[in-house]
Amino acid sequence: MPALDEVIDRIRDDAGADFAFVLTQRGRLVTKNAPRDMPEVGRAKLVGAAQALGGPGKVGELTMPRADLVRFGGAAPVDVFVAKQTIPAGVSGDTAISQGLIQSIQIPLKARATGAISSLEEIKGKVAAVDISQNEQILAQRFVAPGQVGSSLPIPAGRQAISVQVAIPPGVAGFIKQGDTVSVIAQLTVPLGVNKTVPKVQYLLQNVQVLAVGQQVVVTGQQGKQQQQQQQVQNQVLLTLAVTPRDAEKLVFGTLQGQIYFTIVPKGQGPTATPGRIADNVFKG
Repeated sequence: MPALDEVIDRIRDDAGADFAFVLTQRGRLVTKNAPRDMPEVGRAKLVGAAQALGGPGKVGELTMPRADLVRFGGAAPVDVFVAKQTIPAGVSGDTAISQGLIQSIQIPLKARATGAISSLEEIKGKVAAVDISQNEQILAQRFVAPGQVGSSLPIPAGRQAISVQVAIPPGVAGFIKQGDTVSVIAQLTVPLGVNKTVPKVQYLLQNVQVLAVGQQVVVTGQQGKQQQQQQQVQNQVLLTLAVTPRDAEKLVFGTLQGQIYFTIVPKGQGPTATPGRIADNVFKG
């Protein structure tokens, strides 16, 4: 017999609905990934619709305004699993679950990372292929079969893997995918003449291979409307790159001492020599 979560998913998918609800024989209205803090008017409509079906094996459809589902008309949140603390590579999914290293939080649907697991069952019997940072969403591809740890990153010969964390805009709005080629632009303070420094923006690295992409969710408390505690979600993209030892030093220095931005390099486009930009030449060709 399929689990209740599977039944809910199947009904929702078959109906093409946003959410599905199941009324159990004990009178409990059960759902999955629906808003937790639902207004009472919405709950009453759902219960009434379920009771009107009159028996098992029946399915009904109910269209409701968003305001009845989500308080203040906000975007409907979804549940995701994140690392409660760092999960080291090699730790099994079963251990991470039993030791409370994973927790479920609600975030806007658009912040849900591609590949994020929807059930802890997906990582049972597997082990973490890489370190998973605190608050990082749990992605299915980060867990592999035992014995595969250490081989999940295809690091080219002469390169090393290094990870950096950037916000959504510097990370090309989250469009960077595994296997892409990227370039790194850095803003650093550099000397100009005697006893003078200026900010300069220039390509730091070009045509770098992306080995893996992860997404971290940072949750901070903020006092919102109606004097209720709300959650503000800010997204951080984790990029793992293949670089030479020299380039690793440049990237770490640029990250720690300045700001970095990424660009996605189209296929076939090679490195380009640029002069860099300071205030004196920013409008020149």
